[in-house]
Amino acid sequence: MSMVMFTVLYPELGAAETRCIILQSGGRWHRREGKEEEFALFELYCAEPSCDCRRAMFNVVSKRLGRHVATISHAFDPPGEKSAVSEQTFLDPLNRQSDLSEDLLAIFTQRVLMDSDYCKRLERHYAMFKDVVNNWHHPLHEKIRPYFDELEYEPRRKISDIPSWHVRNRIRKNRRNRK
Repeated sequence: MSMVMFTVLYPELGAAETRCIILQSGGRWHRREGKEEEFALFELYCAEPSCDCRRAMFNVVSKRLGRHVATISHAFDPPGEKSAVSEQTFLDPLNRQSDLSEDLLAIFTQRVLMDSDYCKRLERHYAMFKDVVNNWHHPLHEKIRPYFDELEYEPRRKISDIPSWHVRNRIRKNRRNRK
C-alpha cells in the first residue's frame, strides 16, 4: 500500500486545512519551559485503486525542530474481530518515530479525535483522494499516477518500459540528492 500526502492532489486545500497541535507552556504534555510548541499533522491516504481501507496516516512535524517526529495511523472504523490490527489509532511501527511520539499519540487520541468536525473533514478528504485514485478520467489523476505500482496493472510489460517508472526513479534520485 502506497500512502501519499493529501497535498499532492490538493495543495491549497491541504495547506488551509492542515491541523496543528499547539502545546502551551506549562501544559500537561509540554516539555520546554517558557515557549509553546507547534506540530503540524500532514495527512496521507492510500493510493491503491482497489483498496478501500478507510485509513489515514499522519506525519507529525515539529515546527521548532523542523523535522518529522511521529507517524500516526488511524482507521475511520474500529477494527473487526478478524482484523490484522487490534487498534484503531496507533504509532506506525514501519515509519519514523521519536521520543515525542507517545505524547503526540496521546494528544491525538484524547484531543484531536474528539473534534467531530475534524473527523468528518478527514473522511471527506479520504473520499476526495480515493475519487481521484479510482477515476482514470479525473483531471487530477495524472498527479497520482507516479505513485501507482505499475506491475499490478500491467504485468506483461517490463518495468523499465513503463513511463511512470522513470518518473518515480527521478523522484527517488532527487530525494537522495537533497539528503
